[in-house]
Amino acid sequence: FLWVSMELNLLSFVPIMMMSKSNQEIEGSIKYFLAQATGSAILLFSSSMMWVVQTWTPNFFIPLLTFSILLKLGGAPCHFWYPSVMSSISWVSCLILSTWQKVAPISILAFLIPTQNNTTHILAGLNAITGGIMGMNQNSVRSIMAFSSIGQMGWMMSLMAIHKPAASILYFMIYATLILPLFLMFNALNTKTIKSLNKLASKSTLIQSSISLLLLSIAGLPPLTGFFPKLMTVFLLT
Repeated sequence: FLWVSMELNLLSFVPIMMMSKSNQEIEGSIKYFLAQATGSAILLFSSSMMWVVQTWTPNFFIPLLTFSILLKLGGAPCHFWYPSVMSSISWVSCLILSTWQKVAPISILAFLIPTQNNTTHILAGLNAITGGIMGMNQNSVRSIMAFSSIGQMGWMMSLMAIHKPAASILYFMIYATLILPLFLMFNALNTKTIKSLNKLASKSTLIQSSISLLLLSIAGLPPLTGFFPKLMTVFLLT
């Protein structure tokens, strides 16, 4: 049922990505479709084999299933398509891709993680490190937000690894709440690169302050809202 739901969701979201019919958005939509189709094929294969050959399940097919979910999420080490697609589509599509499109894969991932705790801790650290390091060398604001999303995924996976799904859901909801106004402002201002952010100072002090506070909050700077889910994660991990 979840697999069918994700495929219907994919077929519904791809036309939204191509609404402006620009070559860049069409290219991003094709990349997204290919990545999702590959992930779905691996997901269907591994799920089928888990049902057919149940004795092999713990040793082989669950890691393969986890790989397919990470590919659909755009999480490290399967993140190669995610920043590229994010930098090619509109801010509204970026918002949907960073929030709603991740709900079903995250639900499956939360179900799989209790069976492989050691692997999950490694993947959580890999996502956090990849998001932090790769995001520093970007000029596109969309790419920066893509790597930020990968980093946030690492924090959520660390909560799943210690069997705290409710805390992980709370973390995701706070993150989604923070990026909603930020992405909508970026969309209204047609923000593309770091240089375009520098020009905001001449437009409105309120807008500049709002964007700065939201970015700092997503980064987890105290005492802003985004700091508290990270603080909660640290307390739960210790």
